[in-house]
Amino acid sequence: MARSGNGMTLPDLARYADRSQTYVKQAAECAVELGFATKQNANRQTCIYIPTARWRHDSEQYERSHGRDLFASYLAKWSPFQTFLRFVLDGSTPHDATTKLSVLLGQQIPTMASETLLRWAQSAGFIETDESGRWVLVAKSKTGPSQHLSRFRNAAMNEISARDFLYEHLGQATSAYLDTVETDELVNSLLKPDPRDAIDSFGRALEDFLRRLGNSGGLPLNREKGIEEIANTLVSANIIEQKQQKLLAALSTARVACAHSKERKSLQRWEIRAEFATGVILLGLETMRSVHMFVTEGQRDL
Repeated sequence: MARSGNGMTLPDLARYADRSQTYVKQAAECAVELGFATKQNANRQTCIYIPTARWRHDSEQYERSHGRDLFASYLAKWSPFQTFLRFVLDGSTPHDATTKLSVLLGQQIPTMASETLLRWAQSAGFIETDESGRWVLVAKSKTGPSQHLSRFRNAAMNEISARDFLYEHLGQATSAYLDTVETDELVNSLLKPDPRDAIDSFGRALEDFLRRLGNSGGLPLNREKGIEEIANTLVSANIIEQKQQKLLAALSTARVACAHSKERKSLQRWEIRAEFATGVILLGLETMRSVHMFVTEGQRDL
């Protein structure tokens, strides 16, 4: 399909792959879900599967030997797979993980999907079993020297690890509350090599998170500019505690230092170290969890 810019029908795919139409239909639908292809109705009886522009570019640019890594890079961004993988890493059996995923998505997922998702996770090199038989993320030290891995493999492994890291620090409730844009910004903050860019991405996620939290509680935050003003309004409305407001003010200071190239008075630039960015993001994640737990459950936890 990757080489056919005009797309292929199911009979075409079946002949090309030398497989049954039932088999290629399942594969084609998976390709649509993962972003490899789009599906268009040629008429009432015929569907055409057309490769996306991104997939055509990626598949043509990289050799067939990198096919697994290319597949892994798309799989790592697919939200249902991320959720399934999280359940498995938390100790659920693949069958139970699929059942939980069905409940979350509000639709029945075939039992056989658990075997497929688990096989994908293994073949992509994301997970392995430890000495006790539990599924764990593949240790980076076991993936071999980075120069021998394609950039797709590195990106995929980094994204899976980043999402797992976020889940561990935010917890299940706060992770579930985040919307897609906020989660993507947090992932970017962990993956960006430049510490200034990393803090900037985190700051956007935090500000959006706080605005949405206030709005959902009936407090419009449209006029507030930046994290500190939002925090001040939230504490004035008794939505968050003063200690949380001070933590948010500190995070706001870090974000402003990154956003402004020079201080107004001294005209000197703040140099942002990687260690500082790491500390800011760790503090920020724990503060997000604390704020969310206090707003939703009244729990004071730092």
